[in-house]
Amino acid sequence: MDKKLIDAGQLIAILNQRLRALADTQGCRVTAVSPLQGAGTGMPNWSSNVSFVTTGVPRDRAMPTIRRVASMVQREYNLASPNKA
Repeated sequence: MDKKLIDAGQLIAILNQRLRALADTQGCRVTAVSPLQGAGTGMPNWSSNVSFVTTGVPRDRAMPTIRRVASMVQREYNLASPNKA
């Protein structure tokens, strides 16, 4: 299955939508994603170590869940370069 190419804003929106459904990440919001340079074909081209803010939930408690969600989303989506989005 080919990964869908989307821009950073779309990717952040998808991550936040999936996080809102999880009780242990309520009050958490992804703010940025980082591209990975030199990613091979079929490999993720962005890091699952996303930037996020949290309110009401300790950061260290939310981080593993956020990274797990990001890793799952990496299987479906790749970042489009700004001129291809």
